[in-house]
Amino acid sequence: MKIIVFCFLSILFTSSVQANEQDVYVSDIQVRGNQFVETDHILANLVSQKAKDINNNHIAKDIRRLMKTGFYQDVRVLYENGVLIFKVIENPMIASLDFEGNDEILTKKLTPLLSLKPGRILSMAAMQKDETRLRKEYLKKGFYQVDIKVTPKKLSDGRVALTFYIEEGDVTRIKRIRFIGNNAFSDQDLQGVTMSRAADFVAWFGDRDIFDSERLKADAQVLMKWYLDHGYLDAQVESTIASLSADKRWFYINFNIHEGPIYKVRKLSLSGDIVPDRKTLKSKILLEYGETYSLTALQSTLSAMTEAVGNEGFAFANVTPEFHRDLNTNTVDIRFNVEKNREIYIRRIFITGNSKTEDEVVRRELRQHEASRYDASKYNMSKKRLNRKDFFEKVRFSFKETNEQSQVDLEVAVEEKKTGSFSIGAGYSQLEKTFFTGKLEERNFLGKGLGANLNASIGGTTQNFNLSITEPYFLGEELSLTTNVFKTQSNLQTITQYTQNNTGGGLTLGVPLTEEMSYSIGYQYTGTNLTNIPVNASLLLLSQAGINVTGEVSQAIGWDNRDKVLASTSGSTHSLSVNIAGIGGDNYFTEFSVASKWYTQLAPRYILNPQVSLRQISGYKKKNVPIYRRYSIGGMGSLRGFDNFGVSILDPVTGDIIGGNQMMKASLNLFVPLPYVKTGGFRGVFFLDAGTVADKTNSLQWRTMRASYGFAIEWLSPIGPVGLIWGYPIRQQPGDRLKAFEFALGSGF
Repeated sequence: MKIIVFCFLSILFTSSVQANEQDVYVSDIQVRGNQFVETDHILANLVSQKAKDINNNHIAKDIRRLMKTGFYQDVRVLYENGVLIFKVIENPMIASLDFEGNDEILTKKLTPLLSLKPGRILSMAAMQKDETRLRKEYLKKGFYQVDIKVTPKKLSDGRVALTFYIEEGDVTRIKRIRFIGNNAFSDQDLQGVTMSRAADFVAWFGDRDIFDSERLKADAQVLMKWYLDHGYLDAQVESTIASLSADKRWFYINFNIHEGPIYKVRKLSLSGDIVPDRKTLKSKILLEYGETYSLTALQSTLSAMTEAVGNEGFAFANVTPEFHRDLNTNTVDIRFNVEKNREIYIRRIFITGNSKTEDEVVRRELRQHEASRYDASKYNMSKKRLNRKDFFEKVRFSFKETNEQSQVDLEVAVEEKKTGSFSIGAGYSQLEKTFFTGKLEERNFLGKGLGANLNASIGGTTQNFNLSITEPYFLGEELSLTTNVFKTQSNLQTITQYTQNNTGGGLTLGVPLTEEMSYSIGYQYTGTNLTNIPVNASLLLLSQAGINVTGEVSQAIGWDNRDKVLASTSGSTHSLSVNIAGIGGDNYFTEFSVASKWYTQLAPRYILNPQVSLRQISGYKKKNVPIYRRYSIGGMGSLRGFDNFGVSILDPVTGDIIGGNQMMKASLNLFVPLPYVKTGGFRGVFFLDAGTVADKTNSLQWRTMRASYGFAIEWLSPIGPVGLIWGYPIRQQPGDRLKAFEFALGSGF
């Protein structure tokens, strides 16, 4: 069409100037017909210039340039009395842009994909490209039946309203996955490796049966790694074929695999730069003579050896494995060739991107220092410590060359995140009924790394207020000091036979022993007032009526190597604590507790989390343990499927809940993604819980153990975790109080 228009205009222009290729003098250039595009913008795109000789070639280029912008439906050129006139018919301006039919993908997710925007000129080419972008987005989500049409509606002022009509259809799932050529491993074995699964309940729950081309590519890599981990050095995933059914409802996947023989390790050797020494490097080799070859063991070996060489100052060290296969014996010799490259020192460290956070807050987390030799272990630990701080979205380390070959500068680029939050909310739980919460938090107060937290919760049965401030580097040393004051009021008379009010405060000093291990010691002073106790209550409870003061020293040693504090995916935490009450106050007791949690990522977003805890408390100086410090379990964060105080020790005479002095809990959680939920912070969990309490006459025994199972949904909301829990008992005892469903805001699992 452009060619036809161009030919027509060329003839017209030629007849007007009565010349073919001769230059014609132009005294002026005018633009007519433009409503939305500024005249100056049009003239800026023209080859033809005012008061210069022009010819047909100039006109042709001008027409092509203007049409290429996509702003015009038609461009015509006239020549009248020395004036060159460009008559344009514009495409309309977009007044509004809407979507209809997009139930699965929100409008706010689709709008940024479009190049067309309100206030811009409509371009048919851009409109077609935007249709393609939207279709690709739906295909990424597995909607292969999607149909997208865009309709412009002309308005009275000449502008248009664009509407994208979307027929999403059903998501396209995987009907069948076949493995061809797998003799060593069954289809079931390999299906357990891949993220893609044929449609079933388990796959549906994690969206693993939805076809995803990127996930399919990753599956081929995962299968290769599986075979290489089991000694199949020659294994290949030769092809991955995805066939779409005629109705676009199902995909059929075929993985064609060549396995080859199993290789065992025959010989391991070193070559190149033996740094720091042969014994150290050999100790890093995780492969064993005569054992089956494993890619994972090889990768861990390379990482450990590279770090060992890097610890000697060689930041650019490289360890390359060289393989020699023996096809007759199906064995492999591996030689690790070490290239240390040049030794370097860190001259200066520059911190960038920290507009709020002070340099010192970043520098004090670094274990690699200025004017020191590069050390790979300290360098890696520096990255880990900064990544674990909840101040930054991203942390990037990079070297900058200097004039000295042996020296480099280290740039630590951080991308800060919001560290302050204020939130108010309302919620509901079976224990509290309706309750209100407020939270004011700043994790990086004044950019100095101080933590400040003010929490308030007012419900039907409890009112809690707590203020705490943490200085992570007290007196300029790597010591943390936390101060807190609190006031709580509990009126749980539907469960317990008293009203409890606490007021107090304390100090806690934390001392790091290693990068993962820390020690803390603290003192807490608490005044507790027990009131509204019935006259026929338990003698133990009546003996503690009124105000009791507790001065308590606590000591704890802990280990924490989790990758992150919230929603951990790897690592573990372990703690051992001893509390002694009696240094001030009326109460005298000792409490011992031990707890452990582990996190293992089975697959992306699938986290296995076993945990266990044991506690024991006992009085001394002929004093009973305060009833409010004795143990009962049940409810969210404890023994799910049982009510709050649902498992406890009862007074044999009155039936009051008096609690035990021993407690054991264990849980096995499997965190999983929720199907069709793309919003961050949501996850589901399948759980198994077990636990019991005991007193002096009944020690912890298997026969008293309670157990439950169930499913829960958690949302890590801005005002705290929101939990929905469905729990069902497996083992219970007479007198236990059950609760099949719980909902609460502000409590985690």
